[in-house]
Amino acid sequence: MKKFKRSLSRSREDAQKTQKESQNLVNVANVKTGVYKKRFQKWNEKVQWSENFTEKASVLLTEDAGFLEPDEDEISAQISQEAIVNSVDITSATKRFDLDLQFGPYRCEYSRNGRHLLLAGRKGHASGMDWTRKKLHFEMNVMEEIFDISYLHQETMFAAAQSKWVYIYDQTGIELHALKVLNKVLKLEFLPYHFLLCSGSEIGYLSWLDVSVGKMVAQFNTKYGRLNIMTQNPYNAILCCGHARGVVTMWSPNVRTPVAKMLVHEQPVSAVAVDTKGLYMATSDTNRHLKIWDIRMLDGPLQSYFLRSSITNLAFSQKGLLAASLGNIAEVYLDPCTKEVKHPYLRHSFTSPISNINFCPFEDVLGVGHGRGFSSLLIPGMYK
Repeated sequence: MKKFKRSLSRSREDAQKTQKESQNLVNVANVKTGVYKKRFQKWNEKVQWSENFTEKASVLLTEDAGFLEPDEDEISAQISQEAIVNSVDITSATKRFDLDLQFGPYRCEYSRNGRHLLLAGRKGHASGMDWTRKKLHFEMNVMEEIFDISYLHQETMFAAAQSKWVYIYDQTGIELHALKVLNKVLKLEFLPYHFLLCSGSEIGYLSWLDVSVGKMVAQFNTKYGRLNIMTQNPYNAILCCGHARGVVTMWSPNVRTPVAKMLVHEQPVSAVAVDTKGLYMATSDTNRHLKIWDIRMLDGPLQSYFLRSSITNLAFSQKGLLAASLGNIAEVYLDPCTKEVKHPYLRHSFTSPISNINFCPFEDVLGVGHGRGFSSLLIPGMYK
């Protein structure tokens, strides 16, 4: 009886499948004209090919990859990096590593394809590598302070904001240009779809330099003082700057005044981050507050958190995870924009203060630059 029911159900499925196929296919026997008969034959071939391709692709794993699922008596933040490394495959385990360096604190920057990594120490040490294969491209010491570093449109060139000017280097560490029009720069951002290198200086000047022709597009004084907190909105390439007055200003090179201003905190802003879709903005202040804003509405905060320590860096992943550095502790929050989060998704502590955090594109990896070097952390579910 069970076999009969199974065969009956299969026959019904086959009948439904053939019925759908008959709806898409054209009966060529009823076509009298030769020209239209050839057209309909080609149409039937395309339909059959698409149906066969869909049937073959149905065996693939199309569901979303899951995150860490803790037991009933624990939270995911209690899971250590060692436990994650012991549970993943060998290829993923190699993505978790530490670099012990002595010219810190370090800043890290990933290329747009997520394969190459730049490291810059405050004491002048700079290096670039293919971190997936652990292949070193160059390593040098510029013999002066490096405040920030950024890749340009490709990984073959990068910009370094040094103590006096901004320098352009190639992938082997050879100096290509010295941009003397950009002096005393503290923060760099590159707009890949506009070929613009943006910089914020110590004296409050905001600059946009076209790297394709080497000309300054716009440069003016923001009149908000020191510009060391700056990020870009990846959706519309607007620069978002945090200031000591608790204000976040948004800038475009076409306008000499801010296109928008938001009073986000009562205390000085310590970090700003915008998600990849341009929907949400995360801000923090020196009084341990973290707020999530809808950047399209410029209205009241969607979420507000009070943490145990002040945040110095913020970063969004491609799937909406938010990473924050609290002194020497790095925390990752799972979807903090659309719902209230009570516990961090993952937490990892270091022996020195964190200076920079960045998610690696197309990988479940969080790069952390700190006083003693660089660390690569595994964050399951961040991208895949």
